[in-house]
Amino acid sequence: MKRTILAILVGYIASAAIFLVGIYLRDWMLHDADYDPGAVDGLLMAAVMLGVIIGGFIAASVADHHESRHALFLGILLVAAYAPVFALTDGPLPTWFEIAYVAAALPAAWIGGAVRAKRSVT
Repeated sequence: MKRTILAILVGYIASAAIFLVGIYLRDWMLHDADYDPGAVDGLLMAAVMLGVIIGGFIAASVADHHESRHALFLGILLVAAYAPVFALTDGPLPTWFEIAYVAAALPAAWIGGAVRAKRSVT
């Protein structure tokens, strides 16, 4: 049980850290460097989804059994954590980003776990 909690916690921290770094870089690119907002948000979405995949991979790596399930639970946790924030705040992210994140976070975390599970088989 301790290993399960640790796996989910480490995966969440990794994914959230990448998300926060991406938000910081987005703000810098929009305000200081004056890039196109649509392109920056698209780049941020790609980086955040990569972060969720990495988080799922890490959660599956730390788990001692059922790697894909741990990654899937991480995806559920990420959606449960960010969906209310997106819904209740009028943050700096466009609506399409928020919808796409909620829709893609669960499959992305599962992909990370599936990659790890495949690696442990071979």
